[in-house]
Amino acid sequence: MASAVPWKPLYWQRIRDASVLADAARDRLAAVALDLVPLPPRAVDVAHAVSLIGDCEEKLAEAGKFLGFLLSSLGTVEILALRRMWSDDALEQQLRPRARQASASAGAAYDDVASSRGHLGAARRLLAPGDLLRPHVDRQVLAAARDVAAAVEQLHGVEAALRTGGDLALPRALLPRSADPITRTAEAAAHPGAKRPREHGDAWRAVARSVPATLLQACAHLPELEAAHAELARCADALETSTSERAVVLAFVAAHTALSRVLAAFAGANTAFFLSTSQLGLNDGGPRWRSLEVSRADAERHGRAALDLLWSASACLDYLFAGVLAWSDFKSREADELLRRSVAEAGEAVDAANSMCAAGGRIFLSSCTIIGTAVVPTSRRFLAF
Repeated sequence: MASAVPWKPLYWQRIRDASVLADAARDRLAAVALDLVPLPPRAVDVAHAVSLIGDCEEKLAEAGKFLGFLLSSLGTVEILALRRMWSDDALEQQLRPRARQASASAGAAYDDVASSRGHLGAARRLLAPGDLLRPHVDRQVLAAARDVAAAVEQLHGVEAALRTGGDLALPRALLPRSADPITRTAEAAAHPGAKRPREHGDAWRAVARSVPATLLQACAHLPELEAAHAELARCADALETSTSERAVVLAFVAAHTALSRVLAAFAGANTAFFLSTSQLGLNDGGPRWRSLEVSRADAERHGRAALDLLWSASACLDYLFAGVLAWSDFKSREADELLRRSVAEAGEAVDAANSMCAAGGRIFLSSCTIIGTAVVPTSRRFLAF
């Protein structure tokens, strides 16, 4: 039995949108790969290297934004399948598992992009003392290039999954980070038993001492998520015109941008901190380090949960504005249900982001204790921890 609602055009449009967004993300990643490989020669001045890294970080941020839109589009596809698809919708039934695989590949690509941003953030921080730590900078840039290549491979998987012909590929099993010679070198440097060279101690101390303030600043600036939740709540109370839709979408884009920026700042600062403290002989593997590692994992977990919730809420809104409104009105039961779900998920995203920032606050305290730096927190958000 076929659905009486003309939902299929939206279904296939979001599939096409996902393919276009995958292309856009891959173009940004290709540009980054060209900038990072081959690496700039050592003779290049530090200011130019910092500028190059900054340009790459901006392109990676754009790629992450496109991947976020892609995941939201595929979320709309899944909602349509759950709510509108029948057994006789053969083509759509056939594509549904492919869309799920594409979503999984896009999520993995997003993680690779985020990891690459973290490595480049660490590289930029290591350049702050000048060119003294250049070998470690090069290692971080190589690790970033590896993550970019992995993200491009995942995007090829997205495109393959969304094609209408061929077999559905199984998810690619990513190499463990420790299996890669580049990242294995970085991990060995952070291991308590690693060899700790004594050279450039002042430069390493400067890097380590710059981290707590960065973490504190990152935790203090996330009003965008609250704004997105508030805008959505206003929309749920009384939707007047399509302007409300635009306001909500813009608020969600700003929230995603802010959240991904904070996660990238955390990743870059944490990587630089582990490298610098290991070089200084401060990584003793004791309770302070175990606490730091737990807090770091908490921050990553809560941050990703907030992103997932934002994408899910965005998919609900897309289905609502692009689909339900064309078929009924906001007085329908389905419209009310979707709005309530979106508001709830946006609120949960705010809670997850607050938990992420709380974990960031604990990282701040642990890092201050490890390097013996007294930093007085002034952020209201941090004082609430």
